[in-house]
Amino acid sequence: MAVNKVAFCLLLGVAAGTFLLTGCDAPGAPGPPPLSPDEVMDFHTLFTDHCQGCHGVDGKGAAVQRLNDPMYLSIVPKQEILYTVTNGRPGTLMPAFSKKRGGPLTEKQIDALVDGIEANWGKPRVDAKTLPPYFAQGPGDPKNGEQVFKKACSMCHGSTEHPGPIGPITIPTFLSLISDQDIRTIVIIGRTNTGMPNYRQHALGRPMTNQEITDVVAYLSSLRPTRLPGVPTGLEAALAHPPYGVTSGAAVQNPGDLTHPTGSGNTGPITSGNKGSGHGPGSRTHGKGPQGHKRVHSSIVGGK
Repeated sequence: MAVNKVAFCLLLGVAAGTFLLTGCDAPGAPGPPPLSPDEVMDFHTLFTDHCQGCHGVDGKGAAVQRLNDPMYLSIVPKQEILYTVTNGRPGTLMPAFSKKRGGPLTEKQIDALVDGIEANWGKPRVDAKTLPPYFAQGPGDPKNGEQVFKKACSMCHGSTEHPGPIGPITIPTFLSLISDQDIRTIVIIGRTNTGMPNYRQHALGRPMTNQEITDVVAYLSSLRPTRLPGVPTGLEAALAHPPYGVTSGAAVQNPGDLTHPTGSGNTGPITSGNKGSGHGPGSRTHGKGPQGHKRVHSSIVGGK
């Protein structure tokens, strides 16, 4: 009987020790409190919850732009991605994600998203000096662009009168839904998820030059109707001009110099370029956009 008592005591001691060691893993013990939505900083969680529906699983493309593309991330300024996530793109399906714009994410979460996109999908890095610039550096020639389009693009896209196997992109309904900057981006990087080649692989048999890309965009832009039914006047004007982000005006005025914002947006070319329809700095239309469009994260400016 004494032996049984000793064994029982030893068994009880082992059980108590196990409970103390396992702590919250013990049956019935509370686990760690769940993170609040504002505390989530994991890139993959943020992207899955907020971006995957449009940009695809792992950013590989779906309804809109593929983000998991080293060539794209090599040409687009990081400030541009940051601005777009923060403020959205008026008139498109891209919403503003910043809480200050009515979105669900804090500034730190937006930083985590932008940093994560670059860290996870920006390699192997392409030397941006070997690529056409993200922004057009000057006006294009629509007439020359039409000739380049016929040689480089029509074998797939055909024309309005004679659609190619992929379908025409010269029709007004398509052009009323896409900006010149978006066209330029797609011509440069292609759309690997749909089989569209990048600027090096078009039917010319050689890479398209920067001017040829600019001319093709100018040609397609010239086919866009003057009046777009159902499209706000401000967005209508923005479609044919540099896009919505804070770097747009500065990039056109000072190619390659994208690091001069102060973090407040109150000095430098960013502020002087803050003219537009209200759809973002850099638009060449008349008027002045919202002051809130001047925000730039100081962490980005610091070369993060």
